[in-house]
Amino acid sequence: MGTFLRSIGAEGLQDGLVAYFPMDEASGDPVDVISGDTMTKSGTAFTYESQLGTTGVNGILMGAGSPFFSSDRIKHSGNNFTASWWFDNNGVAPTHGTQFFWIYTSASLRLNLHYRNTPSLSSYDGVSNVDYGNPTLYDDAAHNIVFSGGGSGSFFVFVDGIYIGTVNVANKFPESMDTFAIGQGIQGVYGQLGVWDRSLTRAEIVQIYNSGSPIDLVTEIVI
Repeated sequence: MGTFLRSIGAEGLQDGLVAYFPMDEASGDPVDVISGDTMTKSGTAFTYESQLGTTGVNGILMGAGSPFFSSDRIKHSGNNFTASWWFDNNGVAPTHGTQFFWIYTSASLRLNLHYRNTPSLSSYDGVSNVDYGNPTLYDDAAHNIVFSGGGSGSFFVFVDGIYIGTVNVANKFPESMDTFAIGQGIQGVYGQLGVWDRSLTRAEIVQIYNSGSPIDLVTEIVI
């Protein structure tokens, strides 16, 4: 894993946590508990207080019509960046080309995580697709997805605490981004979105997954 690994700081998961959207609201736009900012809603097919699998934790169901939430206030330091969220497809199979999350800068897509028919999970680095095979994600259960790295020009993708692949984005990933968005096409329940301005350690990623029981990213207590 090379430079991806680092020692866990005294602050724990709060170290470098620049945004945390539980997405457990009863209505309206998701609120960042760190800054109080909100993400902007695009589309209408949202169902609030939808459960993530059998976890007992609520998120927001994004339905048909490619709805998504976005923010132009989430920033990161240098090329280091991590996004983590929970997802449950709610029994709906994804379609080719739909997205989990994406980053734009200067009106140009720089990085995303999306569904392709074969394989089922890929990234687009602004130039080409990088495929990760077929991790279990679309089985009507809650899964944790982590996209982390940047310092060495590489980002590492984890599903349920398990490493599934790497995308190399040396000299491509922006030091600042215009827009960060979650959703847009892959239907399902999304929740517990965290964004850091650093890469996470493998131990921290396993901690977030917590054997399938989501934790509060600030208190690190099971929700």
